Amino acid sequence: MPLGSLIGGIMSQGANSAAGSQASAAGGQALANSRQVGYEDVARLSPWIQSGSAAADQINQLLGLGHLQVNTGPSGGFGIDNSNWQGDQANAFSKFRTDPGYQFRFNQGQ
Repeated sequence: MPLGSLIGGIMSQGANSAAGSQASAAGGQALANSRQVGYEDVARLSPWIQSGSAAADQINQLLGLGHLQVNTGPSGGFGIDNSNWQGDQANAFSKFRTDPGYQFRFNQGQ
């Protein structure tokens, strides 16, 4: 084998290795950027998530399903605690009856 072929092959392997390292670094950076964007999206959506969760909690309580609680496990999310569903339902209905819109409609009906 000629010496030029041997040196060319070694240089080619080094270039391929360097290109692979750059591609790997670029992929890692893309993943980090993607995660950062995901965290920012969650932060931006947080007020709406909280409002929606509060509304869903009130509806669940009115229906006697229990109340929402945040799951602290690795997947996060919400669960329903129905251990005191009757008390939750009575409390939610009491809040509903004291709502100004309900009071107005109630008075109009009378």
